[in-house]
Amino acid sequence: MKVGIITFQRAYNYGAVLQAYALCQKINSLGFSCEVIDYHCEKFERDYKKISIFKAGSIREFISAIVNGKTRNKKRAKFIDFVEREISLSPQKYYCENIIDSNNEYDVFITGSDQVWNLNLTDEDWNFFLAFVRLEKKKISYAASIVAIDNDKEIENKIKNCLDSFSRITLRENSGVKYLLSLGYNSTKLVLDPTLLLTKEEWTELGKKYSMGMLLPKDYLLAYFVSPTQTNYEQMKNLSEETNLPIVLINYTHRKVDAVINLTTVSPGQFVRLFMNATMVITNSFHGTAFSINLNKDFLYVLNIEKPEKNERINTLVNLLELSERDFRFADINNEIDWTKVNKKLNKLRSESINILRDEIVN
Repeated sequence: MKVGIITFQRAYNYGAVLQAYALCQKINSLGFSCEVIDYHCEKFERDYKKISIFKAGSIREFISAIVNGKTRNKKRAKFIDFVEREISLSPQKYYCENIIDSNNEYDVFITGSDQVWNLNLTDEDWNFFLAFVRLEKKKISYAASIVAIDNDKEIENKIKNCLDSFSRITLRENSGVKYLLSLGYNSTKLVLDPTLLLTKEEWTELGKKYSMGMLLPKDYLLAYFVSPTQTNYEQMKNLSEETNLPIVLINYTHRKVDAVINLTTVSPGQFVRLFMNATMVITNSFHGTAFSINLNKDFLYVLNIEKPEKNERINTLVNLLELSERDFRFADINNEIDWTKVNKKLNKLRSESINILRDEIVN
């Protein structure tokens, strides 16, 4: 039985690429033949294109190419290298025009994980709802994220038309499960993100393959923020002072942050290695939180107070594992995490999610 996954493997984002890697690895380890369908979403092709001053379409793009182009292109190249080296990709590249041809290659189609059902993120690319898959093929989701549609019955009806032909639906957040239950999809289940299907040992094996190319402190505070704010930088510096740990920052921007070790071109493999070797982590990212937990690292998570709807993924995970006391606002860093208790819960949830995944494919 051949399985094809459609996901965000070409979005050069750490969580997106590593969840694609993890899901494909896990399915292959279960004895199936699995590939990530190398689908090139038009939106991501635009968002993650190589920057060039000669192809700038506006003054803003021209300035961005000058200021940020070298760093961004170097990071982009590292992502491409990781994806093509570590992920089992389909030999054929697919686009909107030829994605229907993939029906000739796979028996089962999986969409997920990540925000594949966030229509704003994909510019309403319905291929992530498996709209291109023929009716006789099995269609399932694994740990997809969906954003509730308010006051748009036309879009909601399109979603239902797609989901009606799915054999199984599993999601990553409680809010998504509640939304689909309200639409009548009563067998919708909550499962773990694919990155949590792999064990600490499996991630360590991957991380060891990727050296940092520089000497880092033996003990350090790893800071990883998505869309960082000045408040986030103040939070990490305060925590650094409190713990007496130097800061290693996975920096998403070209702007250097003072008094920290700025890493601006980290590959996905190096990302795993940085979490492996960190003494402590501070993050506002779901996948930053997931890797901290999976690798048993002392950590604090930072919620988005202004946009609480963005916290659903983190909240679902920390509540499942009873780790809400690691919220930056309330945490006592002197209280140690009981990793024996956490790992017992995580192992149980991992086993349940793997069994659901296997059952989705077979039945």
